[in-house]
Amino acid sequence: MKIRINLRLLYIIIAVVVIAVLAYYLKGYLQVSHPQSTLPAPIMYAVEYFNEQYSNQTLLVPSQYYNETIGLMRNNNVLVENDTEYAKLMFGGAKSNKTEFALADLGELDNLSYFYNLIREPAPSLTEFSGNYSVENYSGAYQQCLSFISKVDAFYLCGVYYGNTKVGNATLVNFPNNSTVYIANGTYFLLPSSTTTYTQFIPTTVNAANRVHGIVFSYIGLASFYIPPSLLGTMFGRNEFMKSNDTVSNFWGAEIIKVN
Repeated sequence: MKIRINLRLLYIIIAVVVIAVLAYYLKGYLQVSHPQSTLPAPIMYAVEYFNEQYSNQTLLVPSQYYNETIGLMRNNNVLVENDTEYAKLMFGGAKSNKTEFALADLGELDNLSYFYNLIREPAPSLTEFSGNYSVENYSGAYQQCLSFISKVDAFYLCGVYYGNTKVGNATLVNFPNNSTVYIANGTYFLLPSSTTTYTQFIPTTVNAANRVHGIVFSYIGLASFYIPPSLLGTMFGRNEFMKSNDTVSNFWGAEIIKVN
C-alpha cells in the first residue's frame, strides 16, 4: 500500500508549528526582558532625587508602588511597605522610630477611604470642581474672578473691591446641592515646570460669617479640589498642599517627606 503525502499541506503545518513556537518564546522574552512599568513619572523622579541626596535611609511607600519602586533604590537606601503604618503616619498623626522618610503623592486622594479604614477613622470628604476657568465679575464687590464652574458647583478666585479700589482677594465656594456661597481660606495653584513643582497660594483677605477654613487646590486644566481642615492638618495635607519644611523632594505632586 502506498501512502500519499500532500507535501503542500505538510509544509503549511510545519510553518504554523514553527511560527507558534517562535511566538511563544518571543512573548516570554519580551515579558522577562522588557517589563512595562506603570509607575507615574513624578514618583520615579522624586525617588531618584531622594537617592541622590541620601544614603543608608529607610523610605516607606504605599504597597501599590512597592514592586515598581524597589528597583530604583540606590546608596544603601531601603524601601519598605506597610499600609497600616503609612496610614498612621500620613493621616493619623502617629510617629515612627523605624522610618525616616515616606512617599506621598496626589494619587492618594483616590485612596483616602482605604487608608482611613486602616486607622478606623472616617475619611474626609473632598469636593471636586472643574479645572477649566473663565474670567468674569461675580458681583460689584467681587470682580475679575477666575471662575471654575461646572453644572452643580463652582469656585471663584476674585479681587475684592470697595468702590473702584481693590482691597484684597477672596475664594468663593459654592458646594454641590447647596445654595450658600462660602468663603474659603484661599486657593493654591499647582504650577508644574519641566523639572519640579511650584505652588502659589493666594489667601483670602476678607472675613465673613460663612467662612470655611479649608482651601481650594487647583491644577488648572485638570481639576480643582476643596481640601477640608481635617485633611490639611495631617502630615499628608501639610506637605502635599501647604509645603512644609518636611518635604525634601517634590516633583509634580509626588513628595518625599521626612517623618522623623
